[in-house]
Amino acid sequence: MKNYNHLEVAPIYQSCILLFYLVFGLVLLDESRFYTWMQLSGLVAASLVVLLGILVLVLKTDHIALEEALKDSEVQEEEP
Repeated sequence: MKNYNHLEVAPIYQSCILLFYLVFGLVLLDESRFYTWMQLSGLVAASLVVLLGILVLVLKTDHIALEEALKDSEVQEEEP
């Protein structure tokens, strides 16, 4: 991929699809009636873990990009 690293984009994309399917099923198809409160709380907890993973990937990418920008600016300052 030209602009993005596929190893970073694919997990975020797949996680979002999974979360959208989960919400779609629970809300629009009324699948929530087949779950107990304990199972629903497990689904919510698992969704939070997925969202936390997406956040970690995004922050890691931002941090790496910032480090590279700082390194490039230091190299340009050293050149006469």
